[in-house]
Amino acid sequence: SFEKDSGGHYNFARGDGSTGTLAVANIGANSCGTTAATIVGTDHVMRITVGATGGTACRVTFVSTWAIKPVCTANNNTTVANVANAGNIQTTTVDVTGVFGAADELSILCDTY
Repeated sequence: SFEKDSGGHYNFARGDGSTGTLAVANIGANSCGTTAATIVGTDHVMRITVGATGGTACRVTFVSTWAIKPVCTANNNTTVANVANAGNIQTTTVDVTGVFGAADELSILCDTY
């Protein structure tokens, strides 16, 4: 769902008041870079920065469990020719796959109905 903030911008709102930290991890050996990838954002909107080397898959663990599987989409903002895909979507995790360069920024958007 959307909420309107005091500046008049619309933002995704989970509505459950949950707080915490998203987690990002390799799915296979060094699949999200050889050094730890980083993540910022919320369960709805997040950005992963791939580690020191390229990779092919990153797994995000949501802060809160969704009541039903969300719908997610992913984008590679750095190397636009390299498509990022959101897949294997569960109520607790989403996998982002593709061909990523070192330090590529991947944007993920998730919501439910």
